[in-house]
Amino acid sequence: MPQRVALVDLDARLPNLTSQLLLPRHDVLAVGTAALAAGHDVDVFVEAWNGVPFAALSSYDVVGAAVTGSNLSRVAELFRDLRARRPAVHLIAGGPHATLAPAEVAALADVVVRDEGEVTFVEVLDALARGDDVAGIEGVSYRRAGRVHHNGRRPFVGTTEAENLDLLTGFRPRSRLRQLFGQGGLYTGYASASRGCPFPCTFCYENMIGGTGFRRQEIEAFVTDVRRKRDLLGTRSFWLTDSNFTTNPQHCRDVLRALIAADLGCTFSALCRTDVGRQPEILDLMKRAGFKTLVLGIEAVDDATLMRIRKKQTVDSTTEAIRRMQQAGLGVYGLFMLGFDEDTVDSAASFVRYADAHDLVGLSIYCLTEYPSLPGRTLPRWRICETDLDYYNGHYVTTFPLRARPSALERAAFTALLGFHHPRRLLGTLARGDWRQAMLHFAHYLQLRKMWRVSLQHQRRLAEIEAPYYRGDDLQVDLLRARPVVTDPLPPDLLAGWRDPDDLVAPAALARALS
Repeated sequence: MPQRVALVDLDARLPNLTSQLLLPRHDVLAVGTAALAAGHDVDVFVEAWNGVPFAALSSYDVVGAAVTGSNLSRVAELFRDLRARRPAVHLIAGGPHATLAPAEVAALADVVVRDEGEVTFVEVLDALARGDDVAGIEGVSYRRAGRVHHNGRRPFVGTTEAENLDLLTGFRPRSRLRQLFGQGGLYTGYASASRGCPFPCTFCYENMIGGTGFRRQEIEAFVTDVRRKRDLLGTRSFWLTDSNFTTNPQHCRDVLRALIAADLGCTFSALCRTDVGRQPEILDLMKRAGFKTLVLGIEAVDDATLMRIRKKQTVDSTTEAIRRMQQAGLGVYGLFMLGFDEDTVDSAASFVRYADAHDLVGLSIYCLTEYPSLPGRTLPRWRICETDLDYYNGHYVTTFPLRARPSALERAAFTALLGFHHPRRLLGTLARGDWRQAMLHFAHYLQLRKMWRVSLQHQRRLAEIEAPYYRGDDLQVDLLRARPVVTDPLPPDLLAGWRDPDDLVAPAALARALS
């Protein structure tokens, strides 16, 4: 019997710099499209687009929700409420955090979809329709007799079909004024030409979520997806969600040529690595296809940090790549990371100096994250200072820095961001006729003011947490290791394929080496 299914995309509880982009944060439409094709009755609710009818969700056989760290508490509240109102409803969780920390997510869901949801979720629905167990389905986790079971991984999926936008039940496009003043942002189109990231940067979880193997999207489906969303949303501004848009240069060229031929009248932004600077043909095709901005993972402005985090780029190679992108007529938006052991309170200001020196059109600073329910990756788990996952959207400090107090580092990050995007920059950019960059600065500034109010409260919270552990700006490493904030042991049914750095490097020795 076909299942009646609701898929839900909930926003994070706290604002972040991309909250003003009104779009789904996860692939609920792709998963819903696959479930519909398999014969199930599907509605998709994206909070930023068609809203979520919370009271009506209990009428569905199955409710699925996409989970990240920063919206986990909201999904947990939703699932608890649904379980109380209708105990028989099947609750299924997927998304990035479900892949990274399925044991944690299994505490609130009947089934956790870890891998390739377009296939795995459909198999779960079919099993529920037949009354079968999910024990034989690849890529899922579930709780039985107090223990979490993790089935084997599912092989990666390549091509998926264009998303069915008719699944957005009740969607009525709002005017731009209602978007701006009612929701604090604007509709933004999105599409993906590929999946997977082969680069092993220590601070990034992307290759653990989307996999290291490159998988291409069928180009006709990609172009169709862009066209449909342009027409539905009335927007011509698109964010391409590929982990690295230029991973496969030949596929990238083919996608760009298809966009040029389609003549969609849209503008695009995409995340790239610095090696695209060595691809002049791709840069030229991007410009012709309507690309305006390349988002570049710069991360740090010193080579020692870049080497330690396995970024596989240098400051000089980044600077040269930026120059070549700008020569091709493309703007560069820089992403920086704060919280490495080399960082001090001046690091955020150094990012702004670099951005100004190289004429970046935008700047975002993210804070290094380690999850309480997982082994550490860049830093050991005992270096975590914040256990509330609501703050895990990248903009709030959640670990103990070695050379700066957490509250001071977060304050420095927001001071730098507010300074770079301050309205005083509007006059200069408008004088150059660059209204697009002027609007970017202004929109970022308004969003950062909202985030700053949250950060002020968080800084006070951090000041209380950090007080016993610092002498001046220096972390007392041995004291923290003896009395960490995170004290719960990792669960025995954890699913993680890496070792905590504490297993490899003695923290006292590390502190001496960096002093």
